Amino acid sequence: MAHFRPRLIDARQEEFIVVLLNGQNKFLREKSIAIGTPTQTIVYVRRVMEEALRVSASTIVLIHNHPSGNAEPSKNDDVTTLEVNKAANILGLLLLDHIIIGEQSHFSYMDSGRLNKLQKNMEI
Repeated sequence: MAHFRPRLIDARQEEFIVVLLNGQNKFLREKSIAIGTPTQTIVYVRRVMEEALRVSASTIVLIHNHPSGNAEPSKNDDVTTLEVNKAANILGLLLLDHIIIGEQSHFSYMDSGRLNKLQKNMEI
């Protein structure tokens, strides 16, 4: 988190980053997938999966900012998380977390239990 907060905290538009890890959760690569507007960014799940496959990642962490300062996830954030999770499952990858960075705080799908809830409600 300390690595991404300074980079994203003052950004005027949303940036969506994927962090790719190996089977032992060791860092392989980070890649900016999309830069959007002050209120949204369009994330193509295919781009996330391409990057994961390119470096033979086993685990994915999603990170993006909310320039509004509010770290609470939107409905679109939930949809993106669910879509990436579905694709990851098909390819045998693990979505470890999706972290949203706000002005004063951050939101972790894993820590909040929201990732587990989304995964349980998946329809494949």
